[in-house]
Amino acid sequence: FSNVDLTEFLIVTVPTELAVRESVRLLNDLTFESPDMPIKVRHVVVNQVLKDDGSDVTGFLNRVADGQKSSIRELRSAAETIGSGGGGVPAEVIEVPYLDTEPRGVFGLKVLAEELIKEVEEPVVSS
Repeated sequence: FSNVDLTEFLIVTVPTELAVRESVRLLNDLTFESPDMPIKVRHVVVNQVLKDDGSDVTGFLNRVADGQKSSIRELRSAAETIGSGGGGVPAEVIEVPYLDTEPRGVFGLKVLAEELIKEVEEPVVSS
């Protein structure tokens, strides 16, 4: 299947907890899960690392925001045209604001649920 001497795998990730966990799992799977045919991993590349002095934060955030806006427009367009599944009602796109930590476990899911609930239209209270 492969020549152990010539085969190498390059892991590329981003510096988020979820991505790093997946990269560590992949590294383990490639090197230890098949001891008779391990795949060498000599380098791990981490993309999108911000500078320690913070000089690139504003530009980075502007690029992220622009990319998000464009992607959300594309998703909304697709939801309107093909998201209804033939039922005539478009799929609703719900935006959740950026959370300061990645949602993990029961607590993280509760925080995410609270954000989703905020998006549900609240009844109008008349006086």
